[in-house]
Amino acid sequence: MLNGLFEEAKKQVGSRGDDLDRMIEEHVHGVGRAFWRDVERASCKSANEFLTQMGVALSDAPAEVSQFRVLGRENYDIHIIADGAGILLMRDMLRALTDSHRKTADRLLPRIASLDLITPVIDRTEFEQEFIELVRILSQRGAIPGGGSRCALHVPHRETEQRLAVGLYSKSILELIENAFCDRHEVTPVFIGKSTEKTGLRHHWTSNPAFSSIDISDINVVTGLAEPLEQHQLQSRTKLLESILQRIAPVTATA
Repeated sequence: MLNGLFEEAKKQVGSRGDDLDRMIEEHVHGVGRAFWRDVERASCKSANEFLTQMGVALSDAPAEVSQFRVLGRENYDIHIIADGAGILLMRDMLRALTDSHRKTADRLLPRIASLDLITPVIDRTEFEQEFIELVRILSQRGAIPGGGSRCALHVPHRETEQRLAVGLYSKSILELIENAFCDRHEVTPVFIGKSTEKTGLRHHWTSNPAFSSIDISDINVVTGLAEPLEQHQLQSRTKLLESILQRIAPVTATA
């Protein structure tokens, strides 16, 4: 459906560029807003269903539920990798836990040993509000065994981001969501999954003891001069996942 709307926009503008990007944003706004609302609703529903399945919705004694027995075992750590819109599910789960199941949150959050966020689709202010407790807990735990922060944010390098496109749209999918999918009656979000040149996170978080502990790393994809990139290629054309796994659970080669 989006491709068809993109083509309709192209008929009115012609060549690729800022004018076509703006026209595409106008054409897809209605469909995009409905789609994004569905994503938000599905995230909230999935979070509630997960917590119900875990037994949290019925009891604040998770150790009695088989899936939560990990909370009672001293040698288990939880490592979380959230990619793109996966941050929304995590946000909704954290919100439900901290708002309605405080005892469970107090047992679960300290067991999280690391958090890696890959181009998360969440507004900076919302992230700061919803994740402050978890980020603070992680920062207080100190470095991971291999060194480095327990919380890491992986975003495209500025030059790589300039190559990202969605079909005829010459910007990244995150910018398409910001500019066309989100409700325009609200302030335009600033997704933290974009390059730091666009979010200003390195400067913005400098004075915050918790958020300044987050390790921000650039994803760099080498391409030809005019070769466009799709969002998924930030992983398929790099060793991002391997580097994350090595970071949180380093494996030493043996002879």
